[in-house]
Amino acid sequence: MLLAAGASRRFEGKKLLAVCGGETLIARAASLTQDAAVGTRLAVFGEIEFALIEAAADAAMGFVVNRHWQRGQGTSVAAGVSALGRNCGAVLIRLADQVLVTQDDIDALLETARATPHAIVAAHYDGILGVPAVFPRRCFEALLSLDGDRGARRIIADDDRVVTVDLPNAAVDIDLREDLARAESALISRARERHSARS
Repeated sequence: MLLAAGASRRFEGKKLLAVCGGETLIARAASLTQDAAVGTRLAVFGEIEFALIEAAADAAMGFVVNRHWQRGQGTSVAAGVSALGRNCGAVLIRLADQVLVTQDDIDALLETARATPHAIVAAHYDGILGVPAVFPRRCFEALLSLDGDRGARRIIADDDRVVTVDLPNAAVDIDLREDLARAESALISRARERHSARS
């Protein structure tokens, strides 16, 4: 489940339509789990914006519109979880603006979740535990009760069955225009390293 309903007030513009690494943030985020072994893929938007919906559709991702998005991220988590089917045994929650997170990062979380199906599997970065994270079904009631700015990180902190995966890439998210420029530089450096490794 991709959370993409923020107001982006500090970014001063439509953040998810900004380009980083040659594609918009929403397109990059939507395509990230396209080849992963996951079930229902959903994006949670705060408003109906054609470009956002098109990006989700291109990545074979459904979407939910959270009409209460202005109350905070917790409402988006609840809206997304409420749209999952009864047979859904776990949910991966991630943020659309964590642009340096890779498919390998997501695969590491999913692999750990399959090995520990009753635990929350949370990303560890910059000394905190947060998303991307996988929540088993036993956490769905708590996720559905979220409101306001109280997000999934609080549920991670309050749970006694948490497994962590080191994900330094998750520490980078886009709040300001300056963050976008730094992320772009990091992606360029990553591409150069891959090219050098192949040479």
